[in-house]
Amino acid sequence: MSDSIELILYACPTGELAVRLQEYFDASASVCGANAAHAFPPHCTLTGFFRDQPSTVGSYVAALRDAWQQSAPGDGRLDLRVASLQLMESFHFLLLSSVGLKPFVRRFVASAASPTRAETLRTKEWLHLSLAYGFPPTQRGALRRIALERLASVDSIRATWEVCLYERRRGGSWTKHAAWPFS
Repeated sequence: MSDSIELILYACPTGELAVRLQEYFDASASVCGANAAHAFPPHCTLTGFFRDQPSTVGSYVAALRDAWQQSAPGDGRLDLRVASLQLMESFHFLLLSSVGLKPFVRRFVASAASPTRAETLRTKEWLHLSLAYGFPPTQRGALRRIALERLASVDSIRATWEVCLYERRRGGSWTKHAAWPFS
């Protein structure tokens, strides 16, 4: 598919959590430079990347809307919470938990049929938000310090989120085609 586009489903933080994460990313880029996590909007990955024709975006938005409407977001089933800050040797992330997000994603995948998409939509089971990876070992201490300064109490924030259908464009830019808020 030479003229295909690359799409993905994310849960993206909003509100106070988004502000705190932006402060973290700004500080880490200022002190250490960009790492691999800076190439993406702050997110929890819900599906793998998939390729399809540009004309199919509307059908994916409709599938997302249908899955959303079946989820009754006001009842708390799509709650996504920060469980903990994890600072591993070469990977820093927020571990997330949710009661109903995985079933929501499965409903989206089940209704997102497309005759022009070659691959199967893959759901992501491990809920996390990447903070830093692909960084040199010499930056480990500085990134750890910044994460602890900016995000140590992030699990106490009442996080708000939106489910987003994103397109990753050539050159690293992003287009958000649809978003539905939940908390």
